[in-house]
Parts: sequence; C-alpha cells; structure tokens
Amino acid sequence: RDTLAPLGVPVYCLPGNHDDPSTMSRLLGAPGFQFGGAANLGRWRLLLLDSHVPDEPFGRLGPAALEQLARELATADRPTLVAVHHPPMPVGSDWIDALGLQDGAALLALLGRHREVRAVTTGHVHQAFEGHHGHLRLFTTPSTCAQFTPRTQRC
Repeated sequence: RDTLAPLGVPVYCLPGNHDDPSTMSRLLGAPGFQFGGAANLGRWRLLLLDSHVPDEPFGRLGPAALEQLARELATADRPTLVAVHHPPMPVGSDWIDALGLQDGAALLALLGRHREVRAVTTGHVHQAFEGHHGHLRLFTTPSTCAQFTPRTQRC
C-alpha cells in the first residue's frame, strides 16, 4: 500500500492461494485500492473474481459467485476483462493444472455466452501463458517471485 499509493493510480487486488483475504482487505482498504468487485475503466469493464479457498492451493468460485457473475454479465454493455487468480483452463503443466480453478469449465461456459467478455487474466501459474477458449483469450502473468518453466510435468 505504501509503495503503490503515491503513484496516484487505481490498484485492483485479488487474493491468491498464499494470501489471507481478510488481512488484504483490512490493509488495502484505503482510497485508490479496490479489493474484488467491478470497475469501469474508460470504455472497458473489469470484473475481479475471488477464487481463494482457505488453506488450499487450488481455486474455486462456487455457485453463488457464478450466479452473481451471470447477473453482472446480463447487463454488460461494454468490452469486459475478467481477472481471477486461478486459471480456468489447463496451461500445459500437469502439476500446475491440477491446482487450477476447480469450476473453471463452468466459468468458461458462462463467459462464452457473453461476447462482451473479451479476455480472462490470471496469476497462480508463475509463468506467462496465452490461450483461447472460443472467442475468449486467456492470459496468465509471470510471478514477481519464483518462475516455473512452462509445460513442465512435475514440480
């Protein structure tokens, strides 16, 4: 917070599998920081989905979050980027893919019904990856910490 706040730009935050969402919310509950939810960024809409499962490396959204997302998308009127920590589709590394978003297929099916959703961006895999699912593009981001070699089959 102390490093990013002076930049004067909005900061959008999601918990990863090593984070404590309540601590993040408390520490990042300051002007300029948004923890989850949605935001309009010019002509685009950003949707931040919380896939954190306490004490687990994998992610899950759950039925309530998917229903809320469906309601949000029903009124979407602009290009939309969805951000979630855990990737909803395989990235080509068996050991990492086993720790992805457990209800990723349900998320992709929902997003696939909405042409205004253009892309999904995720973390978690500690490597850059780009993929497609129908009209959706999926991007993963490298980590600011350790990097994993793409397409490795074991840790």
